[in-house]
Amino acid sequence: MASQVSKPSEKLVSAGNIPVEPLAPTTHLDNKSLDKTSKEQLKELKDPKNPFNWSSGRKWSIILLISSITFVCSSSSSVFGPALPEFLKEFHSSGDTLATFTISEYAAGYILGPLICAPLSELYGRVPVIHASNLLFLISTIACALSINIPMFLIFRLGQAFSTCGAGTLGPGLIADLIPLEKRGFAMTIFAVGPTLGPSLSPVVGGIIAQKLGWRWIFWFISIIAGVLTIVSALLLRETYAPVLQARRKVREEHARGEVQTRKPWSAVSKAFIRPLKLLIHSPVTLILALQSSIALSYLNLVLSTFAITFQSQYDFTIWQSGFTLFGIGVGFIIGQIVVGAFSDRWLKYQKSRQMDVTPEDRLPPLIIGSVLIPAGFFWYGWSTEYHTHWIVPIIGSSLISIGAMFCFLPVSMYLVDAYSVFAASATAGNLMIRSIVSAVLPLAAEPLYHSVGYGWGNSIFAFIAMAFLPVPFLLVRYGRFLRTHPRFQVQL
Repeated sequence: MASQVSKPSEKLVSAGNIPVEPLAPTTHLDNKSLDKTSKEQLKELKDPKNPFNWSSGRKWSIILLISSITFVCSSSSSVFGPALPEFLKEFHSSGDTLATFTISEYAAGYILGPLICAPLSELYGRVPVIHASNLLFLISTIACALSINIPMFLIFRLGQAFSTCGAGTLGPGLIADLIPLEKRGFAMTIFAVGPTLGPSLSPVVGGIIAQKLGWRWIFWFISIIAGVLTIVSALLLRETYAPVLQARRKVREEHARGEVQTRKPWSAVSKAFIRPLKLLIHSPVTLILALQSSIALSYLNLVLSTFAITFQSQYDFTIWQSGFTLFGIGVGFIIGQIVVGAFSDRWLKYQKSRQMDVTPEDRLPPLIIGSVLIPAGFFWYGWSTEYHTHWIVPIIGSSLISIGAMFCFLPVSMYLVDAYSVFAASATAGNLMIRSIVSAVLPLAAEPLYHSVGYGWGNSIFAFIAMAFLPVPFLLVRYGRFLRTHPRFQVQL
């Protein structure tokens, strides 16, 4: 049923003989061409460094480490928010423009980073890119703490944002390298704890640190944790990307035979760097899922960025009290992650037990529920705030939004890993780029909209926009495989 694609072993390009030109996305789940080939070749070689032969303890320690890195990196995006007034006061500056710019600048780093990290990882391996990103993040964070003026701070704040791409972008691909298909749902859930819980918990911690020790200690605190994780990464992480492991083995064999190859890497490099954009432009499913997950996570960022102000203005909460209201969103994160992770793997096992084909689209059913929960949560949150109901009511509404966001984010991430396995980093990078753009722009519209029409109708407008995407998951579950495997939409990677 699936169309034919080139196997990685059939079309090799220079720069380490790394495969970069198979067609996609007819995937290993349809014809066993991408994921299975690379990993079976390693097994045939009986390479003790084969990531699939590593112990479960080693695999899960790596996943927990990557999740911890993404937790710290994602926390840095919002941890500074409560300290912004003190920062502006120290440098004798004021105004909403600079405050907004610090947020948008961080989003710009999120956009650029994945487009560079993902291609480099598919050329030279996951681990070197993660190490470089960790080191850049540590240096940039220390420089932020030592900043003597606003321009210096903004430059290194951009470097900090850019360097978050390492673990965040490459984590799903690394999971594809380590974990079998039927266990990936749970692994993706563990990984997602970092990038989802970080932004919701960090403002509380940032507010406490800023109030007790000053804004610079926020960055010193992050630097200490990042330094420890950088050292642990250097000791624990080893390369997992099958094509790079094969290429390195081949180079060792050639050197042992005294053979010298002339390599011309630039064709492979150029193709790797345009791969995320090609997937977005030429694969309609990839673009649609990027937009769907962008709406979900940008709405979540919108709530995170306005929640404290909303409770201070509507319920007269103090800064500390309004910070703790974010724990409702955190509870929603945990519920969504547990449910999606458990359902996803069990559903795939059920499909296999019935001798049915397993496809990437089998990851998408939770997306249907998430697409309903997000607008429902916005209606609940908006009108309960508008009418000053008990403060627990809008917090419950925010939990529905965060549960819905997880029901959208996790299935899309799992789909990209299953559908693109070898090129999961590039697929994730394209998705992350769209998410970052929407997340940078959409929250800026919240405050003006609330001032114009109130919290009830303001959040209802966001809910109506989300409802426009309600048909998307139904259509993708029904017709997604057809769109993905149709010859017209095959992408030369």
